[in-house]
Amino acid sequence: IANILAPNITNLPKSWETCRSNTTTCLTPDHVETLKDFRLGFLDALPKLGNSSFRGMFISSCLIHCQYHLQQSWNGADPRFRLHNKAMSEAVGEWFDGKAELQRID
Repeated sequence: IANILAPNITNLPKSWETCRSNTTTCLTPDHVETLKDFRLGFLDALPKLGNSSFRGMFISSCLIHCQYHLQQSWNGADPRFRLHNKAMSEAVGEWFDGKAELQRID
């Protein structure tokens, strides 16, 4: 969020200062609308995979970007890194082994 929607180099309203570093403070209608628009634009930009179980993506939230390499993130020990009660390691492993097709979007 801080690097894409509200970087330091732009002349943003003061209200973005706290929102850019802590999204739980993004409470104004402008903040919420901007975050929703960014999410929709991102999802629209993803390639369509069709029905093939041989294709897949695991895309983590911008809010936890680059966290997959941490054990607590990969193994889902921290509940913030789980989606539909499934850890990244579980989802990727099941897909890779052909045990499950999985497409979940938070």
